[in-house]
Amino acid sequence: MGKSKTYKCKYSHCKHDTRDIPSDEAVKVGKSAYYHEDCRREMELIKEIIDIFYVKVDNNVVMPRLRKVLNNIIYNKNVSPEYLLFGINYFLKNKTLNYPEGLYYVASDSDVKSAWDKMIKKKISESAKDEFTVKDEDLNTSPSFTINQKQKSFSDILGG
Repeated sequence: MGKSKTYKCKYSHCKHDTRDIPSDEAVKVGKSAYYHEDCRREMELIKEIIDIFYVKVDNNVVMPRLRKVLNNIIYNKNVSPEYLLFGINYFLKNKTLNYPEGLYYVASDSDVKSAWDKMIKKKISESAKDEFTVKDEDLNTSPSFTINQKQKSFSDILGG
């Protein structure tokens, strides 16, 4: 049995110990780019943040400036892209955002943090409900037992 094929993760901010990916775990994007699943997910979230910023905030934004701000927030300040995506959507519903550096305010805004906490708690409680939900087939099962009619006394039950 030969070695399984491995690929190198193309994500420049790959957080894994090694960039090697077994072929069964690699996610192919395009013709020759392979990524870890979480690296690909992070790339997609960042692209979504950029798209939202471009469409809803400023379609004349200087992309290197926006990417520099995003890289600083996500990689230097360790803010998750999921939180930042949630934050920009929440912030745009309630407040205004005019320039890329405003994303620093989005990441540190107390209203965004409390809304994020509420959403996380809601997801946790929903997953806990799903985990402990009683299914219909569970309700229809009944314990089964048989009575041995030959036993006549308590000593017969004990085998005496």
